[in-house]
Amino acid sequence: MRDLKKFCAFEIRKHLEVNGSPLLNWIRIANEKQVFKVWDDRFDDVWIGSKELLEIKLEYIHQNPLQSHWNLCNYPEDYKYSSAAFYLGNEDSVIKITDYRDIFD
Repeated sequence: MRDLKKFCAFEIRKHLEVNGSPLLNWIRIANEKQVFKVWDDRFDDVWIGSKELLEIKLEYIHQNPLQSHWNLCNYPEDYKYSSAAFYLGNEDSVIKITDYRDIFD
């Protein structure tokens, strides 16, 4: 995870620098060890050990595109990279979905 974040942060910074983006100032920090910071300090590993926890996380993921800072759609099922429509009965998807209910039942 560390290496993936480091690689992506470098690529993001390079892209912003090449394009002269004002977002470069948004990721600039005053720190002795870093000049730029793209990611929060945390590891994104969560053990999903129960159906209930999976449903909580899945609902959070489905709601993400609706957040005002993304504003990608009005309903979770309208976001084409989401599994929300699948769980509402629409099996047409641009991504391959494994139904979690087949695993946790």
